[in-house]
Amino acid sequence: MAFLYLIRNGDLYKIGTTKSLEKEIKSLSPDEIIKTFKTDYPEALEARLYRRYKSTRIPDTNYFRLSSDQLEDCKKQLGNKGSLPLSLSKEFNIGLTASIFLAFCGILFPFYLGQGILKSLLISFISASLPMWTLFILGNFGGYDINDLSLFSSWSNRIKAFLLAFMFSCLSYYLWLEIN
Repeated sequence: MAFLYLIRNGDLYKIGTTKSLEKEIKSLSPDEIIKTFKTDYPEALEARLYRRYKSTRIPDTNYFRLSSDQLEDCKKQLGNKGSLPLSLSKEFNIGLTASIFLAFCGILFPFYLGQGILKSLLISFISASLPMWTLFILGNFGGYDINDLSLFSSWSNRIKAFLLAFMFSCLSYYLWLEIN
């Protein structure tokens, strides 16, 4: 377990992570501790917050000049009321949900147009592979900058996405061979 925190020093706000909150607070001696959040995966949420408030970030630091609306939003995200996924595995779940949705649409629409079941399945598998290829190549769906994460933190998602995308693509190729 580790902590994600939001503190204020003057007119600047710092978003950071630590395993020892007391030590970190003591070393930073902030004017105010605004919010702390205990989680198993603080790096992913921290990176998403960095991306979210990128325009207000002081270059090469973890400090931001947040507006009052951004401050309220950040406090909301550092709790269970936020809309951001709290871990990198949630990113994979988002991609998997998109794949299932596209597969469902990919099978219904062509079948409705009278293309037959094999062509419908072919389109379905191709459609289902797209979110997984995107996750494999980019490492995310735009929720965070890869540079704000440790080097290999997104690789488990990339490997799972590659395996699923490859499987869907192989099934599509097999169906294409059957049709032609």
